[in-house]
Amino acid sequence: MDIQEQAISKKQQMMDFCVGKALEILKESIETRAEHLSDDKMDEVEQKEYDRAMEELTQTYVRFPAVQHIKDFLHLPDYIWQSDFLENLTMEQKRKWYHQPMVGNYSDFCNDNTSFDDDCPLFSAIYKVVVNEKYAQYLLERMGQRNELRQFREKRRKKKETEKILAEVDAIISDMEEKLSVRHTEVQRREDAALRSVEEVENPSEKPIEILTEETNPFNHKFTDSQIAFLAEVVNKVHLFWGKDVTEEEMRAIFDCKVKVPLKSKNNRLLAQFFSQLSYREYITEAWQSVIAKNKLFLSARKDDYINQSDLSSACNHLNNSQQSGNYLKISNYIQQLKKQ
Repeated sequence: MDIQEQAISKKQQMMDFCVGKALEILKESIETRAEHLSDDKMDEVEQKEYDRAMEELTQTYVRFPAVQHIKDFLHLPDYIWQSDFLENLTMEQKRKWYHQPMVGNYSDFCNDNTSFDDDCPLFSAIYKVVVNEKYAQYLLERMGQRNELRQFREKRRKKKETEKILAEVDAIISDMEEKLSVRHTEVQRREDAALRSVEEVENPSEKPIEILTEETNPFNHKFTDSQIAFLAEVVNKVHLFWGKDVTEEEMRAIFDCKVKVPLKSKNNRLLAQFFSQLSYREYITEAWQSVIAKNKLFLSARKDDYINQSDLSSACNHLNNSQQSGNYLKISNYIQQLKKQ
């Protein structure tokens, strides 16, 4: 790293600190309001905030064209150095960025966002661009996730209505099948007995071959090795289980229902979020609760017993009635990325 790059790096650090503090305040404000407002009200709040951020961005780009390409490099930690911002400055402005130290501190900046502009021309403009671009992206993600949750709830409501109708039809069909079965059982029994007698006479030393069948993929998944590895990384990042990190082999064993030692859940609601998101995006069966309970895959977080279907159902009910944040939101974001693995 040369002298000029070192100088820009120090000023980048101050920029990151100022931006980080601003975003922290903005996000905390949104999340606090989300605890007290309905989804519809939050739609209005976040849309207004998004419109305000975009309007401020537009004004900044019009007033200061030199910063308009900063947004294309925000995925890089040294976006000031990597963008063409410095190339669009005058010689005097470049000299200040490369050679003039920053006078003042964060308190000065809080009182006046332009306090660093004398030593770093357009510092306040870059600050506005980065804060508003990142804040707008954050708002878009929140609004998108809430829309997905609405769609999921509507899909589940329709599913329940369909299941009710299908259950009534199944009851009728079951009654008819039972009546038919009674008529044919005796005939079938006699035919089977006669067939066995003939086979025993023709092959007295041979034993009948017993054909065993089993459900080899209860979760009905089609995960690739890379997806299994990604899912193992996800559960470790959100600390889904007690003990050491989950390996790829253990994750594969879970979805194949062949676990040797059940893992103990840290939080049953977080576990339910993980599997419900996979089911919602059709990576696993909708009957995942039953599969987990039937195969005794996990130990409950609050008791030394296997997680049952009632535990999972209660956890899902809580998820449906609460605003998602923290690790719940992280899991949803991670599962969205699964198809790219």
